[in-house]
Amino acid sequence: MSFKRDIHGIGNFEAVVKTDKPIREVIPALIFKFPPGVVNYSKSDGTLTTRVRRKLVAFYPSGEIAISPVKGKSELMEFSERILKIINEAYEELKRNGPPTEKELKALKKLSPLTLYKYLPKTNCRECGEPTCFAFATKVITGEAKISLCKPLNTDKYRVNIKKLKKDFGERIANSLGCF
Repeated sequence: MSFKRDIHGIGNFEAVVKTDKPIREVIPALIFKFPPGVVNYSKSDGTLTTRVRRKLVAFYPSGEIAISPVKGKSELMEFSERILKIINEAYEELKRNGPPTEKELKALKKLSPLTLYKYLPKTNCRECGEPTCFAFATKVITGEAKISLCKPLNTDKYRVNIKKLKKDFGERIANSLGCF
């Protein structure tokens, strides 16, 4: 199955697109397609909100996707095509891996810059481009950097930290952080 979209409405600053079928079952899998620090999933109503390229995006079980801000139809077409691709990828991953477990959902809520910092080498080496490991952890959580940019984590001395991160949070959450 693949999802397609239809332009449902467009205003000066916001738009709603609608997939050709409901996306209730795929919304939980979308959690892993975005950085943990910018995703908010409500299990009770089945909605997900996130930020993508400086836009607020809300996914609804009916297949409606609200996007704001939007600067015209051409931007909306390009952006909604990107979102549609993400939905289709999430659907394929859902078929392979199943929905998120309760453990993964709880782990995701606990993930913060301070939590991630505990898995970093704490060398403040600046090889990632950030002045401190904590600043780097913040960028990773918000999706502005991938954890794979931390060169010390890819050495024998610190590789165990990545293994521990994957064990504690799960492979899917680790992958959403950009683990290698």
